[in-house]
Amino acid sequence: MFNVLAIHTIKGGKATNTQTLQVEYHGAIWAGTGYAEAARNAVLALHKAGIKVKADPTGFSHSTVSVHPGKISVKRHVANPALDFPHSMKELITELRYAHVAENAPLIVHAPSTVYGNYIGGMRKVIGYTAWETARMPAHWVDGCNLVDEVWIPCRHNLEALRESGVTKPIYIVPHAIDTERFTPPNIRLNGTYTFISVFRWGLRKGWPELMAAYERAFTSSDPVILRILTNFRTEEHRAEAKQMAEHFNQPGKPRLEILPLEYVPYNFMPALYGNADAFVLPSRGEGFCMPCAEAMACGLPAIVTDCTAFMDYVDEDNGYLVMCRTESAEDSTDPDRDATTWNVAYVDDLACRMRQAYEDREGRLAKGKEARETIKRLFSMETVARTMQSRISKQ
Repeated sequence: MFNVLAIHTIKGGKATNTQTLQVEYHGAIWAGTGYAEAARNAVLALHKAGIKVKADPTGFSHSTVSVHPGKISVKRHVANPALDFPHSMKELITELRYAHVAENAPLIVHAPSTVYGNYIGGMRKVIGYTAWETARMPAHWVDGCNLVDEVWIPCRHNLEALRESGVTKPIYIVPHAIDTERFTPPNIRLNGTYTFISVFRWGLRKGWPELMAAYERAFTSSDPVILRILTNFRTEEHRAEAKQMAEHFNQPGKPRLEILPLEYVPYNFMPALYGNADAFVLPSRGEGFCMPCAEAMACGLPAIVTDCTAFMDYVDEDNGYLVMCRTESAEDSTDPDRDATTWNVAYVDDLACRMRQAYEDREGRLAKGKEARETIKRLFSMETVARTMQSRISKQ
């Protein structure tokens, strides 16, 4: 069982008068990415905790993360209609966008560190909130981190990776918040077929080759099971790979595979997707936090994940199935920032074994799923993470 104080850098203390605390928060709040979900939850958690927040929904293109720190075009975003955010949420964040905070209120920039150069200058403290997935952060990301006054990262692996990469500014672990009221176990299960759910942007770092090989090794068409993958594609090469996998598993004797290529996922779709699944699986080669895994666990699903990076902060044998992995050189021409470092590749045989175990042991799986939800509530609830952020903001 994980201890919340073992993960959070700040260990409580006297209660703070939150009415006096103010902060400005910049992030891609209205996008459909993990960064956006984390930023949105952070803003809502701070507001709910009574901290005065000015929220600035900014957007950063993918090209932003591959350039050196400096003055980069940063555009203000509006809510994408395809994401179907609740009207009350859009009203609240719009209201927070025009909130007034003191000029010296700390500024949190929740984004890739390559954009931090846009925010340097003035008398207030600037906090960079970012994440990294592999063993080393590239030099231009490190340069961005060293521009701000302090860096927030969501897991212990990030702390080690940033320090080893040359980040010299103070680093604090501030986990991402999970809305455990939105992500909750379902009352009714609509789908009776045993379902593995995996959610990721298509790419080698997410370990899709290991996932496909293990699934095919563990199951056949005679097993009443399906692997459902929700994904999107950064390149046409990725799209072609997914199509090839779909065609491969459509052959006689293969277990069922369903790939859902959704660029924009409606707000209420994800809880329903997890609610009609039995286990979350992602043999990722490296994670900075993994919002989908934590959200699935909040819905009562055990997690089948590689025993590495961010997963080590909240997945164990009480709430999931840890897969053995080996360290290899990271080579991915479609993701150059993560190339030329190392990542952790799952052993296919062990992954197949853990997937089969989750399928066959219903009682054990349900017990792990129940503990998975309790773990996320204890470590990453909106209230818990708000207290951690409040502790840091009060020290500005």
